[in-house]
Amino acid sequence: MILFFQELGLFATTQLLGIFVALRGGRLVQDQNVSIDLAVWEVILFLVFSTAFIYFLNKFFYKSGRFFRLILGLVIFAGSQTIFSLIFSKVIFSTLAAIALVALVFKKRIVLVHNIGIILGMAGIGAVLGLSLTPISVVVLLLILSFYDIIAVYKTGHMVKIAEEMIKSRAISGIVLPQSAKGWTENIARVRPGGEFMILGSGDLIMPLILIASVIGIHGLTSGLVVLFFSLLGLSLTYYLFVTQRKRRPMAALPPIAVMSIVGYLIATFLNF
Repeated sequence: MILFFQELGLFATTQLLGIFVALRGGRLVQDQNVSIDLAVWEVILFLVFSTAFIYFLNKFFYKSGRFFRLILGLVIFAGSQTIFSLIFSKVIFSTLAAIALVALVFKKRIVLVHNIGIILGMAGIGAVLGLSLTPISVVVLLLILSFYDIIAVYKTGHMVKIAEEMIKSRAISGIVLPQSAKGWTENIARVRPGGEFMILGSGDLIMPLILIASVIGIHGLTSGLVVLFFSLLGLSLTYYLFVTQRKRRPMAALPPIAVMSIVGYLIATFLNF
């Protein structure tokens, strides 16, 4: 149960921090008239492009640790810079703070610091993307990506292979959950699939946040909190399905989280919060 509460706590922290960013940054996005309302065909095109990119990555670059570390660094920088910009009035300070965080993540290489970087990165990026999309577009994207997640994990297995290579290159795209308190200070290099650590992927963190931020931007905070509550239920269901497997193996975590988040959105819309 300790592992579950750790997962629930870090997931909730990411979502709440993203909500804070969405509330603070919502006016700025609206003032700049930033709006991306994707049609279904555009979402499908995005999925096809993403699939082709991942296939290309898997075939040609999956053994390149530097490539994965570069992507991870860019994600942490972009997301944390967004958050720091709400704290510091000048761009130079928020940029330097984001650079310092990235440097700390790769210098220290311990689970605690890594998780802080991932949380800040996902919260910042997720909030900005959510404010730039309509809830319906996000719902369509969640459904498509959920089916894609199932295929990529259980059918082709290429998502599992990429995740394993990311772990080997010490560029883990997700939060790391240790089974003991000592694990928080362990080096990222000791993290192995099926060992003393559990990993919740960055996609499982950011996708429900994108829907929450989108709902907040259009329907308000209360509706967003309803979606948050149901996303937590979805995470709980994911954990239950994972620990009750007859044989522990990687699973597609996004579908239960996505479905419950969508249910939360539908309920919030129906009740007109």
